[in-house]
Amino acid sequence: MKTENPFTRSLAVRIMISFGLMSIGLVLFSVIATLLGASQSKFSVMLLGVVQNLIVFAGAAMLTAKICYRNVLPSLKMKVKPSWRGIAMVVAVYIVSIPALNWLVDWNEHITFPASMQSLYDTLKHYEDLAKAQTDFMLKGNDLLTMLLMTLQVGVLTGFGEEIFFRGAVLGAFERKRGLNIHISVWTVGIIFSAIHFQFFGFFPRCYLGIWLGYLFVWSRSLWLPVIAHALNNGLVVIIAYLAEQHLITAGAIDSIGVPAPGEFPLLALASAIATLALIITTHQVLKIE
Repeated sequence: MKTENPFTRSLAVRIMISFGLMSIGLVLFSVIATLLGASQSKFSVMLLGVVQNLIVFAGAAMLTAKICYRNVLPSLKMKVKPSWRGIAMVVAVYIVSIPALNWLVDWNEHITFPASMQSLYDTLKHYEDLAKAQTDFMLKGNDLLTMLLMTLQVGVLTGFGEEIFFRGAVLGAFERKRGLNIHISVWTVGIIFSAIHFQFFGFFPRCYLGIWLGYLFVWSRSLWLPVIAHALNNGLVVIIAYLAEQHLITAGAIDSIGVPAPGEFPLLALASAIATLALIITTHQVLKIE
């Protein structure tokens, strides 16, 4: 039976190896992006997304597992299948949380800084606008085939790539640290997950997502349930944008659910948050008895 590498038992060493390998992957990704040229077509951007997820995230996670634990699939919790009850709870939490998350997104987008920090605000807002412009470019004007391909890349592959790294490798390393409170581990990795996207005006909703995915990873003892939850969250953004452009749903209708008019109390968002918390607790109970 394979055992852990005795030289990589320290949490700090494992984290350094994970992010060190990810940094190497970023360098390789930059080289590949340069070789592919400066094309800004959607298909070239999607291809780079595939490369990024396979090399920067999945590759780094698997190499980390091989170096630290000598055993890739079990150490990343890739051999445990998700249950249908677990998947059903993930879908239920996603649907019920929509009003609360919409309110949180709206609140985060409208955070203001004091006058003394205006320069920082302008810088953060500039990068946020660039990210939004890139997102709008990818989501708008798609035919059915492009939408399906983008759902696979942005939803399924990104869900897998980011989860195998942040939950499988990074949270997995925290989880193996004896005496470390699991809630501290889940919240710490969730904050890292959100911060590394470098988008302050989306930090808090993404932080919630990272924490929720972390608990799913710990409770289910499987990588695949957080992968499904992540893919659902990302993929539906692409699908909803396509349906809105086809006039099958009203543009912005779903994003506005739970966001009150100026001066109104966010009652629907509050009810959604309470119901979501109840469902999360129920999810824990469901996964605990499986």
